[in-house]
Amino acid sequence: MLMVVVVIIAALLCVGMGRLGRATADRSRADTAADAAALAAAEVLAGGDNVTAAKAAAHRITAANGGELDRFRATNQWTEVEVHVGDAHSRARAEIDW
Repeated sequence: MLMVVVVIIAALLCVGMGRLGRATADRSRADTAADAAALAAAEVLAGGDNVTAAKAAAHRITAANGGELDRFRATNQWTEVEVHVGDAHSRARAEIDW
């Protein structure tokens, strides 16, 4: 009986560690996707393109990193994005260097 309890506890710990690992990986991917998307959008705007083109670039980069673009804002001085990967959310902002 004791052995069954030990096996059940070990299995639960493995499941918990797997979920923790997944959450950590999703958070890291969300951070990467947000940073890359904000930088890509800023580069597009700095190159002279419009906000629509910058948002499209942010969307492409976010998707390439396995995420979804939740929010995009831009001015002629900065871009800001919010993305999510799985249950993890991240936000990034990039300044445009004129």
